[in-house]
Amino acid sequence: MVKNLVIVESPAKTKTIEKYLGRNYKVIASIGHVRDLTNVGKGGLGIDVHNQFTPSYAIDARKKKVVKEIKDLAKKATKIFLATDPDREGEAIAWHVVEAAELSELSDKIISRITFNEITEKAVKEAFDNPKDLDKNLIDAHKARRYADRIAGFRGSRVLQSNITGGRNKGLSAGRVQSPTLGLIVDREETIKKFIKQEYWSISANLENKKQFSIISKLHSRIDNGKNILITDDQTEIKKMSAKKNINKEFIKSEEQSKSIKKDLENSNFVIKNIKNQETKSKPPAPFITSTLQRSASTNTGISPSQTMFIAQGLYEGVNIGGSNTGLITYMRTDSTNISESSLSEIGNFIKEKYGNKYTIGPRRYKSKSKNAQEAHEAIRPTSILNTPDKVSTYLNPDQNKIYKLIWNRAVASQMSDSISLITTVDILASGDKEYLLQSKGEVIKFDGHKILSTSKIGNSELPEFFENESLKLNEVNSIKKFTDPPPRYNEASLIRKMEEEGIGRPSTYASIVQTIKNREYAQIEKKAFIPTQTGTTVTDTLRDLFKNCTQNINDLGFTSNMEEKLDLIANGKENWIEFLTNFYIPFEETVQKGINEAKTGDRISIPSDPTGVFCEKGLELVKRGKKNNEFLGCSDWPDCETLLNLPIPENVKYDKYDNPVKCGSKPTVQKNNSPAEKSGIMCLGENELLIRKRKRDQKEFLSCSKFPRCRVAMPLPPGPNSDVKQQESWELSRVKAMKKCSELKVSGNGTSNTK
Repeated sequence: MVKNLVIVESPAKTKTIEKYLGRNYKVIASIGHVRDLTNVGKGGLGIDVHNQFTPSYAIDARKKKVVKEIKDLAKKATKIFLATDPDREGEAIAWHVVEAAELSELSDKIISRITFNEITEKAVKEAFDNPKDLDKNLIDAHKARRYADRIAGFRGSRVLQSNITGGRNKGLSAGRVQSPTLGLIVDREETIKKFIKQEYWSISANLENKKQFSIISKLHSRIDNGKNILITDDQTEIKKMSAKKNINKEFIKSEEQSKSIKKDLENSNFVIKNIKNQETKSKPPAPFITSTLQRSASTNTGISPSQTMFIAQGLYEGVNIGGSNTGLITYMRTDSTNISESSLSEIGNFIKEKYGNKYTIGPRRYKSKSKNAQEAHEAIRPTSILNTPDKVSTYLNPDQNKIYKLIWNRAVASQMSDSISLITTVDILASGDKEYLLQSKGEVIKFDGHKILSTSKIGNSELPEFFENESLKLNEVNSIKKFTDPPPRYNEASLIRKMEEEGIGRPSTYASIVQTIKNREYAQIEKKAFIPTQTGTTVTDTLRDLFKNCTQNINDLGFTSNMEEKLDLIANGKENWIEFLTNFYIPFEETVQKGINEAKTGDRISIPSDPTGVFCEKGLELVKRGKKNNEFLGCSDWPDCETLLNLPIPENVKYDKYDNPVKCGSKPTVQKNNSPAEKSGIMCLGENELLIRKRKRDQKEFLSCSKFPRCRVAMPLPPGPNSDVKQQESWELSRVKAMKKCSELKVSGNGTSNTK
């Protein structure tokens, strides 16, 4: 008889938690959500919007067996523990399990909620010593978020598709967080297109003293009747000086002006007017939260946000270290920078022993910069700081090593001393017919502090020894022509930073929202930066026009951020979830109906083709044709011109409109892809190799063992869209099945029969 039943989300946790709790506990995994909204009712919402938003749920067909097993085990148990993840989604999954398995009807059972931020024996046992009830407020907040997302996604997509030619066939979609995020990309591209570059010149002088110590000094300002007029091109200096009142500033905007100043300097005497030494301190960065981990991984390792979360999930759930499954990091979906007192003590002691007392000044505590942070959670940190990257590296694959090292370094650095630098500023007066001030700066690291763990190289830029009132000899004046730059396009890291700053989305959704925009081809990535496609731009422009007069404008950053704040109020029991949905639904649906009705009588919007830059002999541009996973280029004059070209075009082939156009009548030939297979972060246990990405004949991608056909383990790619819960859970089931095959293969010693 099962005395205690424990329900978790992931199968990867079950054996570890059972080992910690002992033989009187049975641990079973729900494998994510066990049920979801149906597609019945008005607009297929699965929600009765006229009856206090009563939902219609159905158990996923693939989860019926799991639900039945939970139900049967629960009847035999004395106590039931809901140990799903320690966030809002985990609370929702626990509630869904209770409802689907009808656990609340078992009146003789004690049902408790258990949460832990790390999968270690100490943390798990402490959690079971402090059981609690399901949080009704968090469940209400989940309902409000899920139903609002369903309404915004289904109805917003419906009106969008109605107003764009072929919108339904193209699968065009809107979303409560997706749409304003796409808008950020579109707006940035528009700003870049409208940006007018301005010419300016940078001037510097190569000077030396009598000891032949040389120094490069940049033009800083022009002195006119005792007043300094700032003419530096140093953007940091300009920003600092601009904050002060009564500061005159100008740019050197032409070559003529540059030559004039250069001539003045060539006929000037140079004297060191002032030498200033200033000690500055640099504080360590806060420990990682979800968004900063995703940004750091993207910037420093090139690992995408979605892949970062997948790798972090594995590190949290546990890695086989010395025959024992060990959770290496705390829960990875968080917006809190807090670290537990016991961990602060452990990190502090480690720093003293490893680096010395001067590298720590006691516990550092950080306040989250996230707009709607849940401070009760912990930051992402190692479960034990003694599990150094070097110590565990042999048990991790390359990508896991990269992510774990980032997390470990950041957690330790966050508790280290400030770094101390000595910045020397040398002001040099150039006197002639006109007076100018030039400036040189040098920096010396006096104490590296937290920077001892920096991934970037720390370098000194020490200046030679100079003295005030010392005369200098001019060797050369250099002038360089430059142009002002537009704001950069968003990359994955900076887009997530902007989402966080604007308060849209949650830690659990940042990566999936970015992935959705890529999957739906609303933006493409070139040189690691997002460029909106014609489809993405048209979708944004259409939605903005449709909802411009709606109070519930899902394209507006302020509105979406305000919704997040209201959802937080619901989670804290300070707002009613039904009132929240009512206030959102009524004006939103009115706008949707108006847009659908007007589309029936008005002209639909056509999506222009994205430019390809490839032309046929007639001078006509080839455009993308075919299905999403099997695209090719076809002449825009089809069917009169039947020129076709395979995609992707080989890098060594360059088509030019005049010198090398595509020959009219060209037909596609099979192109062999010789590029190395892209590895995933998932290990095949049978072969101890990373699974690689492969394509089927229909061009759909999947993950397969690199030792095929000897090992036939295969599984689909992780899903992207965050709104499709069923896809995520279907993939999780496939992953579990594939891992089971891996284990069987490992036991049998490469026997392929186990995986057929």
